[in-house]
Amino acid sequence: MNTHLRSFLFALLIPLLVFVSCRKDEPAPAEPDPPAVVPLDTTSHEFVWEFDTVAMQYSMIHGVAAVAEDDIWVSGQFDGYNPEWDTHDVVGNAAHWNGREWTMHGFNVLGDDHWYPLDDAKALGPDNIWICGGSPFRWDGTRWKAYDYDGFVFGSGITDIWSSKDQKHACAVGYRRSCVLYAPESDSFEWFDMPRDEHFYDVNGKEDGTIYIAGGNPDLGDSHIYRIHPDRTVETWLTLENYLVYNTWFLRDTLFLSSEDMIYQLAVEETNLLWPVTRASGTICDVEMNAPNNIIATTQYNTFLHYNGSTWKEISYPYPKVVTVTDLDIAGRHVYIVGYTPEQYCLVIHGTRL
Repeated sequence: MNTHLRSFLFALLIPLLVFVSCRKDEPAPAEPDPPAVVPLDTTSHEFVWEFDTVAMQYSMIHGVAAVAEDDIWVSGQFDGYNPEWDTHDVVGNAAHWNGREWTMHGFNVLGDDHWYPLDDAKALGPDNIWICGGSPFRWDGTRWKAYDYDGFVFGSGITDIWSSKDQKHACAVGYRRSCVLYAPESDSFEWFDMPRDEHFYDVNGKEDGTIYIAGGNPDLGDSHIYRIHPDRTVETWLTLENYLVYNTWFLRDTLFLSSEDMIYQLAVEETNLLWPVTRASGTICDVEMNAPNNIIATTQYNTFLHYNGSTWKEISYPYPKVVTVTDLDIAGRHVYIVGYTPEQYCLVIHGTRL
């Protein structure tokens, strides 16, 4: 059951389901061209909001990748009605919004019609979109490609993925020491041996191929931030005791990170000294930055922190019930936050920055 994007109003419609099995030799239908980039205002903290649901009740939604208002991907596992058997069946593990309706898609690295749950989704450009489960799938502007490889712990899932704009460098991380790096010469991912046996929660990098990975051990309460150099040597860049780091990002070459409900700034690179920047009203679950004056750190529920280039402000979106948030993405003036309603509907929250 789907609804058109309309503020506070939900209208029922019958979904048009398109079944797509992502195999290595099968291209997907062409995606729409991206719109022109609109410069961002430098001061506004104001948003207008719309809400939408995807698929049937008790589906799963884990990730969102936003390219433009008419080009949104969400990942998870989605149910639909099967009139032949009068049952609710899994109809895909990804859904695409084209500006008018949601269509269902299925991704399986083996090419089977078995839509296991997918985890992270990320859009780094109209020709650089990733949807991830036990393996990454990439839209390169022409087709979807499925990547499989030896060594990655399939059952761990992928918690985060990063790619350079030129797609020559990419890294996917997950639980239980899972880390793979992209090898452009073979167009494949290769296992990368990390120094410690811990979970990895976040990865980002620079265009020269320098990659930063945040990992930690919840039982010990400590975190490490690793730096992988372009020559693929790795070092423990930071050791942070009594912090569990789930998100990192760079603003003007300065490291920022989130731990629990706090955002910190690295004071001096040669030390582990962190300066507190701001506090949220709840645990911060995801942070995205698409411009130095447009950073969003969402909490697990109905609030997020927004940075406009000079100040942080906590904002609540006016959904009438508590939302359990799983992911967010930003496309220009538009922010997309996904999660669950109390009734276990998959919710897409769309905010447009004024």
